[in-house]
Amino acid sequence: MFTAESDSTWGNLVEEVIETLKDPKQEYGWSLEPAQQHEYANSFITYRRDVATAERRIRRALLSRWLRLVPLVVMPLVLAVVGWGNLWPEDVPDLRTFNIVTIVVILVLVVVFLVGYFLRVKDEKHGVRSVFLLRRDLEIIHDWWTLNASKTRPTTERRDGYREHIPRVIDRLRRNTQFYRRIHNWFQWGVFFASVGTTATTAFWETPQPGKTILIMLGSFLAFATAVTGYFKFRERAYNLQQTADQVEQHATAFDLGIAPYADADAAVNLERFAENVETLRMEQRKREQQLEQPHQGQADVI
Repeated sequence: MFTAESDSTWGNLVEEVIETLKDPKQEYGWSLEPAQQHEYANSFITYRRDVATAERRIRRALLSRWLRLVPLVVMPLVLAVVGWGNLWPEDVPDLRTFNIVTIVVILVLVVVFLVGYFLRVKDEKHGVRSVFLLRRDLEIIHDWWTLNASKTRPTTERRDGYREHIPRVIDRLRRNTQFYRRIHNWFQWGVFFASVGTTATTAFWETPQPGKTILIMLGSFLAFATAVTGYFKFRERAYNLQQTADQVEQHATAFDLGIAPYADADAAVNLERFAENVETLRMEQRKREQQLEQPHQGQADVI
């Protein structure tokens, strides 16, 4: 337990947290005793530290997964090219240089895979932790914080802390938006280059090989990219998340400025209205996500 009288960094941080809990909370009926304020401040600092640690472990697990996944996806293509070059050496200008380059590429892919393998997130008790389990742990941390806070503060006081939680919600929505938009853009650029490559290959190669092999690879990629983007709907997901983030941010700005619909003289009424509106937006976002997951004939029922 940290004390406000200590000269340590944590003690000063606790003091700053307590100061932020005093005057603003009186408007909403803050009624914690000083000892409870210190306990709440310490639990809040522990919560933020645990969240930061969990998010860092998730980022590392994601990096490890991509470093292992990319070589596994690219390696069959490289091996197919190696097999083609050695089965039809007459189509390769310099077979020795071709083999050296492919060997270097294979070694690089192996190194990338090994780096991703050693970057896996491990736990002494549970072993290797997947991204799914790490995200579940993060949700458990949030749930424990909500449970502990509900025991410490009444509903009217917990509602005030909801406003401080909104920037993290907006940030998460925008991160997910960038993630889906980035995937969609990569697939679209791949489709563009594959389309141009198909036309160029058809125009420049009149012999069956290697033009036929390249056309098969480009056509397969076009079919794959079109099917993936059509099934997962990355662009629609990014649009829905961006729309929700903008709407939540608009309500947060209006609440901070005290403008409509949060121009009531009673701050508690404004805060209650703000929480209701934000939760309504998040519920609509979840419904739109469910709509994208449903078959076409079942979308009307979801709406």
